Amino acid sequence: MTLVFSVLILLTSANAVAGTDSKAISPRVALERLKSANPPLFLDVRSEGEYASGHIPGALNIPHKSIESRVAEVRKELEKSSAAAGDDLQDERAQARGREVVVLCERGGRARIARNVLEEAGLEDLVYLEGHMRVWRRSGYPTQKGAERGSLSASPGAKSRAAD
Repeated sequence: MTLVFSVLILLTSANAVAGTDSKAISPRVALERLKSANPPLFLDVRSEGEYASGHIPGALNIPHKSIESRVAEVRKELEKSSAAAGDDLQDERAQARGREVVVLCERGGRARIARNVLEEAGLEDLVYLEGHMRVWRRSGYPTQKGAERGSLSASPGAKSRAAD
């Protein structure tokens, strides 16, 4: 009985670190949502150097060590997109209705830390990218090099090895 309980705890911990828990979306679903009219906010919490070496087009980069002091920046980004969509935000803590925040890093550990900070700050609709950047790249989905965020449709630096 103790062995079974220990194995369950290990599996749960491994899934949380890897970003494969119930609050995760697959790279394929993330790509579909990235192409939609109201894409999620992709929040890349890797270092600036890692981000510049290749990131999801349009992703906002806030290294995980800075996330606590930069929560307002995430809120502002959500408000900006919400205002563009014509939503009326009554409360500074309100989040764009129905807009997810996809938190990602290279493998999952830093994203878990960042998501916890954002949840404590009252943000909702936070999900992980299943497999994070490691799997995104392996899947051949679009990446962009450099420090600029760009966008999927307007990023000449974006490349994809996968056929849509």
